[in-house]
Amino acid sequence: EMIMEELKQKAKGLPVYFFSNNEYTKSASELLSVGDAVIANGRSVMEASSLNLPILVSAKNTEIPVLLNDDVFNSAFKVNFSPRFECPKGILSEEDNLEAILSLIDHESHLIKNKHFSKECFDKHFNIASVVDQYIEISDASDYMKTSLKSKTIMMKKYISSVIKTWAN
Repeated sequence: EMIMEELKQKAKGLPVYFFSNNEYTKSASELLSVGDAVIANGRSVMEASSLNLPILVSAKNTEIPVLLNDDVFNSAFKVNFSPRFECPKGILSEEDNLEAILSLIDHESHLIKNKHFSKECFDKHFNIASVVDQYIEISDASDYMKTSLKSKTIMMKKYISSVIKTWAN
């Protein structure tokens, strides 16, 4: 709470907004498009990259989040962008990282470059559009196709029930 208050004080007069109560954080991914960049971990990294947003991730060996770039992406990806991520030593200093983050704010060309990087990451690693045919082939060849109509009906009921519960929340 003290850090949040300090951030709010430093942000006075700037176009900075804080969304921290449950109304917003319950489905925080719906707010990703509000900002110019995202601080994220896990699945939120994939969601932010689908929106072509520059992404910063927490690292256990840095004081501030690390801006994803070619130098650190694979290391963060190996741990699914979790807080277990360690910024590789000698690759990116805290000062260089902070400078890169500030450059997102100060230079539109740097922001655009990072948006392109994010899109490339999404297209290469997370976008399933290019492999839908492979998923269908696997599904068609699976034992699922030999499942009885009764079993399929039960599975469909459970799925629909879970979707309705999710929507209700």
